[in-house]
Amino acid sequence: WLDQVYLALFLVVALRWDGTPRRVAVALYALRLAGFVTFEVSGARWVLVAFPNVFEFWFLFVAAVLHWRPTFAFTPRATAVALAVLTLAKLAHEYVIHVARALDSFTAIEAVEAIWGWLTW
Repeated sequence: WLDQVYLALFLVVALRWDGTPRRVAVALYALRLAGFVTFEVSGARWVLVAFPNVFEFWFLFVAAVLHWRPTFAFTPRATAVALAVLTLAKLAHEYVIHVARALDSFTAIEAVEAIWGWLTW
């Protein structure tokens, strides 16, 4: 439920964008909201993978592009490539968290320590 608050705030910002970034953001937000409602009604964890939160990754991608590459053209090809990469990354993320449940046995501090240990191995 808490995710819905920050996602709604992200949507408010995205509604200020023009053209393709805005249209894609609205569609991805609607998809995630449908997934959230479906999960809340069914309780089925597979729903979280079937409706991945690509909206969040799209928002961060567009915000970064608008900040660091304001002349970037959101052509159909560039948009499709970005969405494909972001979707694959988010599906991997959702799988690790919700299907494999790889982080269920970690506290946040233990997860950071494990990552640090792996990076400094």
